[in-house]
Amino acid sequence: MDAGTYKIIANVICEGYETVRLEAKLTIKKADYDISKVTAKSDPFVYDGTAKTIVPENVPSDVRATPSYYAKMGETWVPVGAPVSVGTYREKINFSCLSENYNPIEPMYVDLTILPAKYDLSSVRFDGVSLTYDAQPHA
Repeated sequence: MDAGTYKIIANVICEGYETVRLEAKLTIKKADYDISKVTAKSDPFVYDGTAKTIVPENVPSDVRATPSYYAKMGETWVPVGAPVSVGTYREKINFSCLSENYNPIEPMYVDLTILPAKYDLSSVRFDGVSLTYDAQPHA
């Protein structure tokens, strides 16, 4: 049975006795979904020009996890798209259960950090160039 309120009717019939009709109200409350095993690793990413997201693990098959992202502007976290640029963001993971028999699930918050990439300049060379400053551009 699904969560909700039901009217229960029972007719008690016994030979030689008057039939008795009993009525009761049965309430089945929504359950709390246990997501205590859900984890989200917040290891930092290195900038590569692509959007980053933290994917929660151990999400039950009948629960959907949907991310939303926030960046700090002053003292306020404001909604943004999936993070691409270097910085620290907050990912809010919203959970929804596919069954109406559960109470809403509290969201999970994870900090998402994108670190600057390192340049490999080991193959860059400036051989044979010696200039004296003359305020003119040189190629």
